[in-house]
Order: sequence, then structure tokens, then C-alpha cells
Amino acid sequence: IRIAIVGTGGISHAHIKAYLQFPERCRIVALVDIVPGKAEQVRQQYQLDAGVFLDHHDILDLDIDLVDVCTPPFVHAEISINALLSGKN
Repeated sequence: IRIAIVGTGGISHAHIKAYLQFPERCRIVALVDIVPGKAEQVRQQYQLDAGVFLDHHDILDLDIDLVDVCTPPFVHAEISINALLSGKN
């Protein structure tokens, strides 16, 4: 499963650590955060081979199976709907 993490704050670290326990099943391929440099810092922290983006719209055309929304709740709907409309779970 190719995963994109949208939002690289608090809860994302628990999600990332969980995914990293199953490298034969899933791979984080994209990190998105609206704060410049934040996703890159997380990419380096976990030594991920993942693209880094500032806007979730930029990942909707990528080969991704799952979008993990780790943002504040008030933006979950918009991100989730956009992901679903682009064919992502």
C-alpha cells in the first residue's frame, strides 16, 4: 500500500511509526504539510524515501493507495473528499 500522510504534526508520528512496522505491506511515499520545511523535517527524522509537498492537491495525481489525514479536524472533510474524488482511499 502506497501511503500519503497529510499533516505532519502530533498524531502523524504515531501513524508513521505504525506503518514502519510493516515495511512488506506498506510504504510512505508522500508527506504533506502547509508549513514550509515541516514535512521535510519529518522525512529526514524517519529516513523516508518520500516526496514532500505543501498542498494536498499536489498528491492527488500520484500513484497512492491511501491518504492518511493527520490534520486538525476542521479540514478533514475537504482533504478526504478531494482524495476520494481522485480515486484514493
